[in-house]
Amino acid sequence: MVMHNNTSRPTATATATGGVGFLGALSIAFIVLKLCGVIDWPWWQVLAPIYIPATVAVTLILGFVGVFLWACLVDAREKQAQLRERQGRPQPHEHGPAHRWRRP
Repeated sequence: MVMHNNTSRPTATATATGGVGFLGALSIAFIVLKLCGVIDWPWWQVLAPIYIPATVAVTLILGFVGVFLWACLVDAREKQAQLRERQGRPQPHEHGPAHRWRRP
């Protein structure tokens, strides 16, 4: 994109950002070295710069989703307990039905 001022000369150009990046270049280098026979690595090691960051990203996303769902569950249980208190209903046992299996 060329910007013009009142003198009709270009003053600034927009530059594109992005590109291959370090891990992309490393992946290309490993693939070329593997295909040329310079390295004798298995393909899972050659392609590691591609799938390891993706695996870390998916793991982090799943972790955040898990923490969010856990927080929602805890909040829902607290709201149920508050509702029971207001209605005067007894609270359920903290340990569930395990109290039935105690020895006399």
